[in-house]
Amino acid sequence: MIRSLLWIPLLALLWACEPNAQRASVSEPLISEPVPVSDHSDRVQDKEDLVRAPLGPISQVGATQAPNVINPYFAGEGGAPDESPTPVETSSSSDGSFNLEPDVWNPGAFKRVRRRMTVPQLDQAIQDATGFFWTQNNWSNTRRFSVLQDTLGVPDWITRVVEDLTPNLVVQKFLSDAANQVCGKLMAQEWTMPTENRIFLVHIEPDEAPHLFPDKSALNLKMLLLRFHGKSYAVDDPALVPWAWLVSSTSLVTGDNLEVWTAVCLALINHPNFFSY
Repeated sequence: MIRSLLWIPLLALLWACEPNAQRASVSEPLISEPVPVSDHSDRVQDKEDLVRAPLGPISQVGATQAPNVINPYFAGEGGAPDESPTPVETSSSSDGSFNLEPDVWNPGAFKRVRRRMTVPQLDQAIQDATGFFWTQNNWSNTRRFSVLQDTLGVPDWITRVVEDLTPNLVVQKFLSDAANQVCGKLMAQEWTMPTENRIFLVHIEPDEAPHLFPDKSALNLKMLLLRFHGKSYAVDDPALVPWAWLVSSTSLVTGDNLEVWTAVCLALINHPNFFSY
């Protein structure tokens, strides 16, 4: 009897909890049934329609729907498909004749502004042509161009970083000073050197008056222009006429062969063909 009475509270407790368990099982199942995977066949469009479809505003695109893409190769302006090409009839007409050949080449059409040599190049060019450097004086080995390089436009990398290569009057003045010294040294050497060792009076002797030996004088001038200016002329070339006139007129006026060829040396170095290009 006592044991049967003990089951009464336990049954009452189970009976009180049973409705809550039923409600929980109805509203929130512990294990949900598997949801079948949809193949989304209703969202699949034809490939051509997807490519050609215009792109609508972003607000009209659903969260689960990808926006359509316009292919610019298949869609025209505004996303509309291109129309099929329609042939257009054309006719030919004559508007005259045209010469497609270029004009005769003008060698002076693309000439640039002449620039002078750099200071080291100018210093070396004088030595190559005459055999002497321009020095502080006749008994010094200090080169004047290295001393005057700041004045001649060489950058010092403090106030100037670009070299000035314009052939201005300052350069011309110092070039004339250099020519006066090296030409004096060269003529003094030429007058005492044998013929095979000379570099200036190669085709004429120092004691031969240039105006009395025009053929030898012209041949020597041809050699000098090649040595100083890099120009190779024929003996009868018109380019030699001014130089031949300088030699003959100086020879007739002074009668001193040393002065004649010294003047030629000075003119060769001071000429733009020597220090500019």
